Amino acid sequence: MKLLCLALLAAFLTLAAPARAQDDEQPECMAPIAISSELVAEAARFGWRGGEERGAAPAFLIGELYYLRDNQELAGGVYGSVAFVRGAGGVWRAFLPMPGEALVGAYVAAGAGVLVLATQVQTEGPGQSWTFVRLSDATAAGECGEIAFPAALNQPAWANETLEMHDFDIGADGRGEIVGIARVERGGAAQSWVFRYRTRDSGATWAAPSRLAGAREARGGLFEKADGQAPPALVAELERFAGPLPPH
Repeated sequence: MKLLCLALLAAFLTLAAPARAQDDEQPECMAPIAISSELVAEAARFGWRGGEERGAAPAFLIGELYYLRDNQELAGGVYGSVAFVRGAGGVWRAFLPMPGEALVGAYVAAGAGVLVLATQVQTEGPGQSWTFVRLSDATAAGECGEIAFPAALNQPAWANETLEMHDFDIGADGRGEIVGIARVERGGAAQSWVFRYRTRDSGATWAAPSRLAGAREARGGLFEKADGQAPPALVAELERFAGPLPPH
């Protein structure tokens, strides 16, 4: 029964909805990008996050492409977090989870072989939603699901209020939660507002956010936080795969 639940979790997260529509005005979810030594060097500018494989979940590294970098020809000028994932035989692939957005959380379900990345616009003001992408070692493509922030923020006027990722988890029964915290000022006093999103179908859909009295962890489940500092040996492996930098 547990194996069946894990399989269902992987299937649901592959089809996580609502998926972002792909059209001429929106960036491409999980846009593939060719790995080069220049790309790896640029992505390392602000350090690496990631980790070795956990169970069936792949090893991964997350770097950042700065929007004001000198080489705007690199990656076609696109900026935001870039993910490097190690596949079978030590072959790495790279993609942009959501171009223009930065990583705010990474979570691994080792038994299901699932890695979930959460990103958000963080350039020139905070975005008002999260993008969740799911990947595994076996797939080079995926779906992006967008979760809008509570309408109660930035009322009655824009105040740079945003939701910070506090915790995320989904259990083998398909029930799970996202807990986020907003720092707001109301009536001249700073406050922390806590919101919870709930799912009953392994993240295929999420209910509208509800306000909690205080911060707490999401209900326990299959996922573990995985966006710590990356192991130096894993970074060195990616650098070897990309090859030496060209002479200047």
